[in-house]
Amino acid sequence: HKNKLPGSAAAANPDTKFAEQMTLPSNATGDKSTNADQGFGDRVNFPYGPYITNQVPANPFTGSRDVQSLDTFPATAPGGTSGWVFELKSGRLKINWDGNAPDGTSYWSL
Repeated sequence: HKNKLPGSAAAANPDTKFAEQMTLPSNATGDKSTNADQGFGDRVNFPYGPYITNQVPANPFTGSRDVQSLDTFPATAPGGTSGWVFELKSGRLKINWDGNAPDGTSYWSL
């Protein structure tokens, strides 16, 4: 996608653009098909993706499939209703949860 991470090319709604670019076929500019079949089967015009089948997986703690896109990660999980946080600067994806794993490690620090 011309060296751009998912969602980063979207001036508006980067969260929606991230989900679309990960779950639907897209082209080199990151546009998804507008056809009824969403580009499935059109590998000529939409040769990239999908990278995640059907939908973003649910956060196992909150059940949310929403992705919040941020330029950089904050020091702690941002909370709110999103299940995941995507860092536009690095392309990293983290679970939006401030709890700890069984060994005491903060999920946000993983």
